[in-house]
Formats: sequence, C-alpha cells, structure tokens
Amino acid sequence: MFKGLTHTLERGQAMMVFALALPVLLGLIGMAVDVGFAAHQREQEQSAADAAALAGADVLLNGGSTSAAQSAVISYAQKNGYQSSDVTVQIPPQSGAHTGQSGFVAVLIQHKQPTFFVRAVRINSVNVTARAVAGYVPVPENYALVLLDKTTCSSYSQTSGSTLNIVGGGLIDNSSCQPSGSQGGGSTLNADIINYYSSGSWSLSNNSTTSVPPAPIGVQISDPLAAVVAPALGTPAPGSSGTATNPKLTQIEVTGSENTTLYPGTYYGGLKITGSGNGTVTFSPGTYIFAGGGSNSGGFDYSGNATISGSGVTFYNTSDPQSSSSSNIPCGGLSITGGGTLNLSAPTSGPYANMLFWQDPACTAQMKYAGSSYTTTGVIYLPSAQLSVSGGGALGALQIIVGSFSYSGSASVTINYADYVQVSKPKVALVE
Repeated sequence: MFKGLTHTLERGQAMMVFALALPVLLGLIGMAVDVGFAAHQREQEQSAADAAALAGADVLLNGGSTSAAQSAVISYAQKNGYQSSDVTVQIPPQSGAHTGQSGFVAVLIQHKQPTFFVRAVRINSVNVTARAVAGYVPVPENYALVLLDKTTCSSYSQTSGSTLNIVGGGLIDNSSCQPSGSQGGGSTLNADIINYYSSGSWSLSNNSTTSVPPAPIGVQISDPLAAVVAPALGTPAPGSSGTATNPKLTQIEVTGSENTTLYPGTYYGGLKITGSGNGTVTFSPGTYIFAGGGSNSGGFDYSGNATISGSGVTFYNTSDPQSSSSSNIPCGGLSITGGGTLNLSAPTSGPYANMLFWQDPACTAQMKYAGSSYTTTGVIYLPSAQLSVSGGGALGALQIIVGSFSYSGSASVTINYADYVQVSKPKVALVE
C-alpha cells in the first residue's frame, strides 16, 4: 500500500515541477523563435542595404548628381519593403574606412521589427540594423588607346571613310566636351571596348560605325604614367651638333646605301633624318633625348627613305632651358613620316621599360605618324599632345597614352594592343 502511495506522490511532484518549468521553457522557445526571425530579417535588411548602396554608387559613376544617387537609394529600399524614414544615406560616408571619400555611398537601414513571444515580458519590438558602403574600385582594362585630355572637343577624331582597328583591346576618352569622340561619315572603328567620359558624347556621322556601342563612364581616369620620372638632360650625344647653351639640329642625310650608327645621349636642338637613299640608320640601345630647338627645327624628324632600326631604345622629347636663345628653349615636335622601313622597340627592363616615344608633359607639340612599313613596339606617351596618324598599315604592338588622337586617310590602320601599362577604369562594388 505504501509503495503505491509513494509512486503517486512522485508523479504529483513531477507534474508540479513541469508546471512550474513550463513558462520558462515556453519563454526560451519564444525567445529563440523571435531571435531567429530577427536574424532572418537582418539578412533581408542587409541585402536591401547592399542593393541600395550599389544603386546609388552606380548613379554617381555614370555622372549623376548626389541627389539623384540619394533618390536611387531610397527607391531601392522602398522596393524591398522599407520606408524612407528607415533609411539614412551618406554621400560621402561619414564613418568607416571611406569617410569623406567622393564616389562612395553609405546606406544605413534601421527598422523596428515586432516580436511575437517575448511580448509577454513587454519586449514589443527590436531594432534591426544593416549598413552597406559601395563605391568605385579600379578594374584593369585592355586599353590600347588612352586619351587624357579632359576638355578638348573631338579629342578622338576619325575622318570620313577611314578604318581604325584596335586588336585585342579598346580605347578610353577622358574629354568632357560634346562630342568627346567624333567619326566622319562612313568611318569604321573596330575595338573590343569604347569608353568615354559621361559628360562628353560620341558622335557618329552618316553611315559611320563601331564594332561595339560606345559606353559612358562617370569618372575621368588619371594618367597611369604621371609618376614616372623623366630622364635628365646630359652631355651631348656622340656625333651630335649642339650643346646645352647652343642647341643645333643634328642632320643625317642618307643619299645611298650607306649605314649610319647613332648613339644615346642628348641631342640639343633635335635630330633630323632625311635623304632619298635606301641605307640604314641604326640606333644603339639606350635613351635618346631631344632637347629644345623650337618648333621649326627641334625634336625628332624622320622624313627620308632610309631604313630605321633600333632595339631597346627610348626617345624622349623636351625643352632646353639652358639655351642662350629664347627661341631655342621650347621643344620641337616628333614626326615619323618617312617612306622607308621603321623597326623600333623599347627596352624590356630598366627604369624606362616599354617607353618608346615619350614627350615632356610641358610640351604640347603634335606628333605626326604616317607610313605603312612601320614596326614599333612599346608605349607612345604624349600626356599633353596629340598623336596625328595618317596613311595605313599596322602601327605595331603598342599602347598609346596621349592627350588626343586623330586619324585621317582612306586606308585602314591597325593597333595591336600590348599590355605594357596597367590602365584601370572604375567599377561599382561593395567595399564595406
């Protein structure tokens, strides 16, 4: 009898313990459910903040105003079920790694999420917060032709009936003028990429075509070679005619089949190669500096019929501040218009690796490049000047980084892209 009574008491005690513990267990279960639901809402909120930040940064990248970017952020948040009062937009961000940086958008979504079970302990809602920052990040692009001028109209110019082929790469035009790029009637531009600054435009005259649609980007790119230190003026090159105080044009006239060898150094007053002969002028490896001489006689001019060759060479064009005559201080131009064979390649190593034709940023003299039997390998870098191309044929394996570019003629010219200098364009991405 007592044994049965004991069992009955034990069962009664268990029931009492369970009854007492039940509210606690239900509270814990309810809290777990509410916390899990809040975590799920946090994930959704973060996705909405990410999308909104990307949308705002994309507006800025494509030339939109700050207010337009803010509107895009709010619109994306509302599409995801949030009110404008839930959203804080900071352009630029006011905290974090990108504080105060233009081109970046910070989005904070803070939303009160109602609870279900923990209301029993008077917790009716919890604040769920998500933050995202998006902005421009550099992405390497295969630009064979980079136009740095930020204001000139038609900084890319192509005449009617001409064809320019960029093989393996494309071009970027920095100009804010409209049009920044222009093609004459019936012209053709074949490239993998055609980009221009969104404040500018691309003009296609009657029946002109491009292989891909020209696409705007909202940021002007910077000069990728701006930090490269130029060679210093030195002693006159062996066989040259001028000096630092008295620059004088060095002239090489090829009249027959003779061979001439030139040596690195400074050519004060410039260098000119002429003549109707079919001989060869060979540039020994090294750096050739053309200093001063003015617009009439300075720089480097090849206009003859000789064969020109040189491996591991850099040609740098600049002024001569030491000249005793003010008219000879300015730099001359670069002109490659000869009728012979041209075979030049830049150094593959050293301080001027890949630099073939290079002009002082202070020099705005145009470079003329015409011919059909030219093989050049390296970078043409004229940060403040125009490269004017005429004739036809292949220009070589080049990367052309210049102020502006023009191509005239009825023939076809080809630039084969070579990856000498990394050039990046901005792309929108999440950064925080």
